[in-house]
Amino acid sequence: MALKKKKQIKSKPLSDYIFPEHKKMPENEFRIDCFNRCVIYTVNRSKRPQQFSQPKVVKSTKPADCVFCQGNESKTPKEICRYEERGKWQIRVIPNKFYGVHPAYEKAYGRHEVIIETPEHFKTFSEITPKQTVKLFEIFQERYAAHMADKKVKSVMIFKNEGPLGGASLEHTHWQLVSSDILYPENDKYVEYFKNYPEEQLKRWLDSEKERFFYKNKNVVVFCPYVSKFNFEVWVVPKKLSIDFEKMTKEEIKDFAMATHKAIGAIDKMLNFPSYNIVLFPSEKGENLQTHIQIYPRISNWAGFEYGTNCAFNSVLPEVASQELKKNIKR
Repeated sequence: MALKKKKQIKSKPLSDYIFPEHKKMPENEFRIDCFNRCVIYTVNRSKRPQQFSQPKVVKSTKPADCVFCQGNESKTPKEICRYEERGKWQIRVIPNKFYGVHPAYEKAYGRHEVIIETPEHFKTFSEITPKQTVKLFEIFQERYAAHMADKKVKSVMIFKNEGPLGGASLEHTHWQLVSSDILYPENDKYVEYFKNYPEEQLKRWLDSEKERFFYKNKNVVVFCPYVSKFNFEVWVVPKKLSIDFEKMTKEEIKDFAMATHKAIGAIDKMLNFPSYNIVLFPSEKGENLQTHIQIYPRISNWAGFEYGTNCAFNSVLPEVASQELKKNIKR
């Protein structure tokens, strides 16, 4: 019995992907920056900034049931330090009960802390006072110094997960700090850029981002970077080379804190309190890593392409994003 001949798959030529309507659409753009980060701006499917706004997430946990609320201190691990006003705590630092690293672990050495920036359950970071914000960043600096004093520690990461899409496991706003005995490969691209002539490199970098600045004070600039992997991504960067977070002056810390607070305030106002992540890159032991903050609003999801290539699709050009955020900065 003769075997049936398999049908061959006939592919259309690549030229068939070009349709007349494509010529009328704005062109997408591929960008790579000085840190070798890459993005494809899909301006052909861009939306108005207001279209990204979603209903504000309503917290379902009651303060009485929240372990981070005032009065429930006994439900958390023993605190490391606190900031008080009129005999009541305003900021607490505690060990993370569900730690990812630990001093007892040989293969995952480090310490994992939680920093609760307000006792008020329904407030978010942008809603705490300027004074509270500055004190919070002073505590970041103090905790960073304490961890770096450990000879085994090589890096300290301070970050915030806000909202369900930001990966927050608890609704009460808080930050986390993780110190470890490794240098993270993700930071290599920044370290490499600042390896030689760091002051000149900082100036060159900030000059290249100048058209996207939407806020600045004496010591800090805020902008949507040339390569933004997230819609309305924002970076907060000291103007002066700040390789060692521990050595930033009180004035520099204050300006750093307030610039971050204003940036999040603009994002919350424009996008109606979206989920987001904030990452503070303080520095790494023995490495040239400029202290700065990256803010990632989580209003769109990464998918297979992004995870496979580490190159993101972004439908909002940073030039547009910075203009819109500038309108929402609280003066």
